[in-house]
Amino acid sequence: MKATTVPAYAKDRLVKGLVLASTYWGIDPDVILTKTRKRSVMNAKHSLRWYLISSNDITTSVVGTLTDCDHSNVVYSVKTFNNLSEFDPLFKGFKDLVNTQPIKSSELTIEGKIKSIL
Repeated sequence: MKATTVPAYAKDRLVKGLVLASTYWGIDPDVILTKTRKRSVMNAKHSLRWYLISSNDITTSVVGTLTDCDHSNVVYSVKTFNNLSEFDPLFKGFKDLVNTQPIKSSELTIEGKIKSIL
């Protein structure tokens, strides 16, 4: 299932995630969003989808729309990323990199925008 509408903050987060994943994995951002199944590209896709879901303000169907897949693929990617990050130092390194960067997801939500206006 794919979402029919995508919030603007989700598109902004996709751009940030693409830059982060492509830089970390050494893959061109355009290649990450293709249908290729090469292992190196799939590692970047799993990381990107996990990054998008990690803020808890974007649904799996919206992530599926952004990354051109179904919501079940997003669930599988997140599960795979979490499993691999327990044992694989590359995935753990990406997770640590994301967790050490300040993600201002509160500024991306409607409540955050209202608070910044007030």
